[in-house]
Amino acid sequence: MKKKTSLKKRRWRLLQIESAMACNLRCVMCPWTEIREKTENRGIMTEQVWEAIRPHLPQVGSTDFTGGGEPLLQPRLVKWAAEANEAGCETGILTNGLLLTKDKAEELIETGLDWLCVSMDGADAETYEKIRRGSDFDRVCENLANVAELRRGRTPKTMINFVIMNLNFHQIDEMVDLAQHLGVDQVNFKQCDVIRGEHGKGLGLFAKKDSKELKRLENSLARTLRRARKPK
Repeated sequence: MKKKTSLKKRRWRLLQIESAMACNLRCVMCPWTEIREKTENRGIMTEQVWEAIRPHLPQVGSTDFTGGGEPLLQPRLVKWAAEANEAGCETGILTNGLLLTKDKAEELIETGLDWLCVSMDGADAETYEKIRRGSDFDRVCENLANVAELRRGRTPKTMINFVIMNLNFHQIDEMVDLAQHLGVDQVNFKQCDVIRGEHGKGLGLFAKKDSKELKRLENSLARTLRRARKPK
């Protein structure tokens, strides 16, 4: 495996590769629903696009194989991640985790993947499946736990992305507990800030204008973050 070069020695810090715009879920806040229906090749990036990118990888510090869809729907993902790693790039994916079977996790870890992030917006099946429509909370939890068992030491780094909305804010503490239980390294709390038309409209909690309610939410989130940083 090629030693990864300092980002300062490469022309580009990050290359985000939309390996798939297609998706297997129907998340309530997804801003890409209508765009996805109009994409070519059923929303799966072609080999020709990758071949145009590949010669430039030695000038890229980090490659993120995530876009508006589910990267695990890309049948060439493992091959491409391995090639990016061989070129000395840091590599990672953000997935909804439903297709992250034990076999697939082993294949991805074998490529030298540096980080793997799973989108989970609820700490129990009821909340999670209300938001991530078409998914299965228990299966995603099992898939994440498998990664913690299969990985070599702390690689790939594992993370959970939690999109904060009025539907799930009450579970931020529980999500920290769940991440610890599953052996996940980090939880990222993210504002629901990508809104197109009616998709995601009214679900975001934070705004530029201050209010007592906004201050309460900020204080609550800050307490959760302090709690998460305490050594166990």
